[in-house]
Amino acid sequence: YRTLTRRISAASDRGDWARVVSQCRAADALYRGELDCPGVDGDLIAAERRSLAADQQVLLADAAEAAVRAGQPHDAVALARRAAADPFDERATRALICAHLDLGEVAYAVAAYHRCRSVLADELGVDPAPATTAVYVAAMRGDRAVALAT
Repeated sequence: YRTLTRRISAASDRGDWARVVSQCRAADALYRGELDCPGVDGDLIAAERRSLAADQQVLLADAAEAAVRAGQPHDAVALARRAAADPFDERATRALICAHLDLGEVAYAVAAYHRCRSVLADELGVDPAPATTAVYVAAMRGDRAVALAT
């Protein structure tokens, strides 16, 4: 899993978005969520479980962004929805907005932003990050190029 995440990072650095998506899918297939190691200190396992879960969240957001950039909007929507299961992951929301725009689904793009904004306001009392708002504004203008670059 960790070897694949290093490969993903290298492919991303090269701008090889299709490879990023395929490597993310391979890494995702390896992730099982639970880590069960009888006889190993429970605190150590809990820390590793949290680390792997955080890595998996980043991986899903990376994959969603890469799918948008690779011109794979259906994959991007599926990956971004999984990443957006963490309602505070604004990268996933931005990828979801862009993917919906690519599919011509402006209403879904706008709804994704409003869901994010509501959760952040209700749970944390904050507004979305400027980058997320910029993607939303670009979506409202129908400016996909600006949305993707943000």
